[in-house]
Amino acid sequence: LRFKNTPRINLKDWFLKDIIWRAFAIENLFESLIQEKANKKYYLFGTYGTYINHGIPLRIACKKNIFAMTLGQGFNSEYLLHKNIGNGIIPSHCGYHNKYSIKKTNLLKKETIVKAKKSLSARCQDIYDSSMTYMSNIKKNNIENNLTSSAINGNRILMLHDFFDSPHIYNWMVFPDFWTWTYETILYCHKNKIILNVKPHPNQILESKKIVSEFKDNFKDSSFINWLPATINNSKIFKQKPSLIISVYGSITAEATFMKIPVLLAGDHPAINFKIANTAINKKNYFKLLSNLKLNKLGSRKNAILFTALHHRNVFEKKNLALFHFLNKSTNDLDEDIELLNKKNSIKYIDKSIYRIQDEIENF
Repeated sequence: LRFKNTPRINLKDWFLKDIIWRAFAIENLFESLIQEKANKKYYLFGTYGTYINHGIPLRIACKKNIFAMTLGQGFNSEYLLHKNIGNGIIPSHCGYHNKYSIKKTNLLKKETIVKAKKSLSARCQDIYDSSMTYMSNIKKNNIENNLTSSAINGNRILMLHDFFDSPHIYNWMVFPDFWTWTYETILYCHKNKIILNVKPHPNQILESKKIVSEFKDNFKDSSFINWLPATINNSKIFKQKPSLIISVYGSITAEATFMKIPVLLAGDHPAINFKIANTAINKKNYFKLLSNLKLNKLGSRKNAILFTALHHRNVFEKKNLALFHFLNKSTNDLDEDIELLNKKNSIKYIDKSIYRIQDEIENF
């Protein structure tokens, strides 16, 4: 999906076969590099935990119980040490939400939970803090459309992902890619005369916008499929009280639950242990939940807050933050200030980070 920049999988594509061959080559390379000898120690440092050139070395290191660390690419973290992952769990730079639990939230500071509640409440008003940096460029849209509002009220909303984003970032997914999930959901609602509002992702790339246009054209004659503008803010959607919000693993899960709106998800997601959404386990289960609103339970508002507190704990407690997160900057800021990394506070933070990583190595 990412290498070829395509929205869906074609198992007969030679491009895919070439990637598979390259994957075997990378596996053989790192298996030969990492020899299991008692008198040698190996350390793996990387950035992402995905794609064949990052993911395969990380998986091999974890399998062999070798020190493995990803730097700066985790959610709200400066680095992530990969150990004691658990059977059946894929190593990931995004962290290990399979270890999340209500019990672990009992160890959180009250101040952290208070901050999480304020953050979640603000997100529902389209105000994003540093825990949601990728949404910070979303602008509030003050235009109210009565036709749009009436279509949303009491009806389902399909919240699209960017078609070229990473669908398999978590452990499993009901559909093979976002395109198939979108197509089969829209087609099911069209055939079964179910009113469905479809909202494109506000941060999608140009290629993804073209895919949306194709879907609009394919279902232009359907009286059951209503397309919402990508610019409509979530706060306006919540205000109109849709009957169900549908996503694969979107961050809107906690927000919708906080606003007392049921959520249907089509795969593994960070809040899966908190039961704040209805998570389909297969296609049959997904379409059953999609067709029958009564089967979708409303998630716990309290659990949505606790999940937010645990998931974004580093941000709320200002611990183990990536440098740009600590500076409240983005990599784009380097274009305007090329000396950003050479400033005293940057150097001081980097030095502290190095000492923390050294401690991790010594204590492994």
